[in-house]
Amino acid sequence: QSGSLHSASTVTRAVVGLGDSLDIRGLDAEARHLFVAGLSGRTKSTYGSAKRRYVQFCVRAGIDPLPITEQTACCFVTHLYQEGLCPGSILVYLSALWHLSVEARLGVVSRESWPQLSYVVKGVKRENRDTPPRWRLLITLDIMEKLKVAWESGMEDQFTARLLWAVACTAFFGCFRLGELLLSKGTEVPAVGDSDIFFHRVGSRSWMVIGLRFSKTDQKGMGTKVHVSATSTDICPVVALQNYMVVRPARQGPVFVRVDGSPLLKSTFVQLVRKALLHSGVGQASYSSHSFQIGVATVAAEAGVPVHLLKAMGQ
Repeated sequence: QSGSLHSASTVTRAVVGLGDSLDIRGLDAEARHLFVAGLSGRTKSTYGSAKRRYVQFCVRAGIDPLPITEQTACCFVTHLYQEGLCPGSILVYLSALWHLSVEARLGVVSRESWPQLSYVVKGVKRENRDTPPRWRLLITLDIMEKLKVAWESGMEDQFTARLLWAVACTAFFGCFRLGELLLSKGTEVPAVGDSDIFFHRVGSRSWMVIGLRFSKTDQKGMGTKVHVSATSTDICPVVALQNYMVVRPARQGPVFVRVDGSPLLKSTFVQLVRKALLHSGVGQASYSSHSFQIGVATVAAEAGVPVHLLKAMGQ
């Protein structure tokens, strides 16, 4: 029998044409690299935060985080619900748990295979129906004027004033998500870098082109170019960004950085927007990172911009 096995092995090598043996450890290391690359940068950051929160929950509860059990998942979902997370965010956290289990090579788990967890999630959705929706107020041209005055006249640091105003104008007139212009904690690769800004002028007409390397709807990183025209008013995105680029520290990386060269984080910008609105006498609690994009979309719709163009603006 051993002779026949040897013969079969010889035949296999002859038919397939096997050469040198493969290094399975090297292949495994490369497979791990590809596994990590299977998530986009933003999803990787989101999952990372969710996994850390899950581990912290397990430590506080005195239970083992791995392997993930149905009871642990149910308790974690209940904890997140009590912490005030909405159903959509809780589902993202569960997706992060599934990824954690696969990453630890402990197999695939899902709501479909855990009926109790499935009903707990349904219960969260039903209970959430009685919770009043959290309204996000729009950033309008009137609000933009208040931000401009607050930063230009009420801030001693003129560099930061130019920086914040450039971000606000670029986000508003370019219909950008703030996450496309600014980094979040844990995000290392910017969607817009210092080499992605181009200014143009032909006669009396001026505009800028911003290269967007990737976005929420462009997971493959094909990239796109966003054209933003000057307005010839006190609220002009081209002038705002040019004024900032003149004083911007000479360094490669994210386009929007502080005077010391460190990136301006999205969360910091939102806080500074709310602070400026508070000092301007505007209720600031309901303004969020989405307020700029939905604000300009509303303004454009009121101006008669067709629906298909509005959808294209938000891509």
